[in-house]
Amino acid sequence: MKIYICDMTVKRRKRNPEKIKGDIIEFIEKLDFPTTTEGIAKGVGLNWFTASFYLSELRVEGKIFHKRVGRQNQWWTENIDEQRKKMKKLGKELMVKDEEIRWLKRQIRELKGKK
Repeated sequence: MKIYICDMTVKRRKRNPEKIKGDIIEFIEKLDFPTTTEGIAKGVGLNWFTASFYLSELRVEGKIFHKRVGRQNQWWTENIDEQRKKMKKLGKELMVKDEEIRWLKRQIRELKGKK
């Protein structure tokens, strides 16, 4: 099958379903924000309906997540609840480190004052 785009002939690549799913996951993981079905379709080289089909399959398998925003589906690879848990944990760790830094600064001030 040949597609004509701007007077250029482009051959479609034949890929098996697992390769297509892998390409979709790889594309989504490269982005640091959720993207639409259309964006994924263009990025991976599929038509919208095929991309939508494989995205639905990946969602059922639990490999990607989505949320409906207006008329669009936004897709990402990591569960947002897991991301929030990680962020909260990192925030707590940073608070502990910040408290340690403050304590060390107080110790330094006290040592300087004793000299």
